[in-house]
Amino acid sequence: FFSSRRRHTRYPLVTGVQTCALPILNVEVRRLDGILLGLGITRVDLLSVDVEGWEIEVLEGLDTRRIACPVVVLENFNHDPSYATYMQGLGYKLEFKVEYNYVFTKAAAA
Repeated sequence: FFSSRRRHTRYPLVTGVQTCALPILNVEVRRLDGILLGLGITRVDLLSVDVEGWEIEVLEGLDTRRIACPVVVLENFNHDPSYATYMQGLGYKLEFKVEYNYVFTKAAAA
């Protein structure tokens, strides 16, 4: 569901102690909107995305002009301001935060 811009090739067994090389797996990457449209879904009332720092990449695979998502909740563990900036660019407004969860609503069309 995400873009393949970042690739992890090493994974810590124990933080700060040792790492080992893992094989690279080739997997099929599909856009979220393609999956939903393939199932005949054109509206998701509440979309919650919690993918350990890959939230923007997931959203890059969702064309909100084709799939209506009036409410989107993003985990933003580091309180990264780029999440709000990205969502504003898609026409969303940050309504409120609950700890690390940022709740956005689609702004009304002008």
